[in-house]
Amino acid sequence: MLRRWDQGESDRRLSVLTRENGRILVTAKGARKSGSRLASCSEPLALASFQIATGKVNSFITQAQPHAGFGKLRADYDRLILALSYAELVSAVATLEHPNVDLFDGAVIALKTIETAENPLVAALWSQLRLMEVEGIAATWVVCAQSAGKLNEDPAWISPTAGGYVSPAHAHDYVDCFLASSEVLIGLDRLSGLEAPPPHMKHADEALRLLARFWEHHAGRDLPATEAAMQALHASK
Repeated sequence: MLRRWDQGESDRRLSVLTRENGRILVTAKGARKSGSRLASCSEPLALASFQIATGKVNSFITQAQPHAGFGKLRADYDRLILALSYAELVSAVATLEHPNVDLFDGAVIALKTIETAENPLVAALWSQLRLMEVEGIAATWVVCAQSAGKLNEDPAWISPTAGGYVSPAHAHDYVDCFLASSEVLIGLDRLSGLEAPPPHMKHADEALRLLARFWEHHAGRDLPATEAAMQALHASK
């Protein structure tokens, strides 16, 4: 389960990522009532099997079977907030009712990695880069998105609209250009090519803030869980 909203007196409206049908919106009737059998399965990051009935307007969960999910995330606040941020990103950019097995499997891997990796922040960055790749919005970090010229200055211009690094000659073409450390861009480029996140990464906090600007561009809206993650990690230093 990716996101939830209260609906009516006791229902929940859910954004759910499924393996068969992609991201869907469903209603869990009575999920907020004490003792509801749908309560645990309608919590963020829950992993469950659902039976769904489709009505004239909305779809409803009729049965739910919880699976062993990501319980250890809730014992570590930093891991939890990074996982919630990842779920928010998936909900923000995944096309509604568009089956994507790679997206579902990648999300399960991402959450397990954030839950267990030595460094949850680096695991979250690695997971976000993989999500960009699956969604077809991967950025170019060390090659100019417009001219294909190689990164050779520090700091460097980068633009979410352009899709990554842009050389100084083309920076004026994009109103959302901002400067970033070339070391961060090189680090993101290297991280995107790894099969698993490393235990350490220089300037990981700065990389998280940089990626957040790209996600806001692609989502077209504020991302409160992602903002909360950045604030929490900054405060814990």
